[in-house]
Amino acid sequence: MEIIQAKTAGYCFGVSRAVQMEQTYDVKVSLLVDGSTEIINTIRTLRDTIIITFIVVMLVVFLFLGNFKSTFIIVLSIPMALLASLVYLFASGNTL
Repeated sequence: MEIIQAKTAGYCFGVSRAVQMEQTYDVKVSLLVDGSTEIINTIRTLRDTIIITFIVVMLVVFLFLGNFKSTFIIVLSIPMALLASLVYLFASGNTL
């Protein structure tokens, strides 16, 4: 029995697929634990949460302002400000 494990910074999707593709006639390969499915599920959940949060924030801002143009400007400026700060942190070598 051999255990194949991706490095910490490795690409576990590629390792998982490579192990599944290496089926030969004289060697049987069975997958005990596949961590890539958990990562995929987590990314999908994160995507869904971001979409729902974006819609709720847009509705709340619209309820307070009552104007589509102002709501659109605010809803676009918040993510752009967050993205700009993350780019600055990355460029300066700092972390959160």
